[in-house]
Amino acid sequence: MLLHITLSVRRSELEAFRTFEHHAARVMSKHGGAIERVLVLKTREDEPHKEVHILSFPSEDAYAAYRASPEIAAFQPMREVSVERTELAVATPGPNYGAA
Repeated sequence: MLLHITLSVRRSELEAFRTFEHHAARVMSKHGGAIERVLVLKTREDEPHKEVHILSFPSEDAYAAYRASPEIAAFQPMREVSVERTELAVATPGPNYGAA
């Protein structure tokens, strides 16, 4: 299972966001998940900081177990203070457009 997540983060709370993400990555790994890639989007200083995260999990059940984990719930206040908006989409691998 692949997830494409776009996060809008309060610039004043980047430290809390990054701390949460480090904890989240550790908890994800316990459920077979991983943050495969992080892209920082270019935004103006008066806009929220934006990141795109590509996550992988072995199954929907593993992702649900991660989300229901008391361990991740303990860090939820850091996420709530830092993240303004989350856009999540389930994704599948696409074609390889590499040079022939």
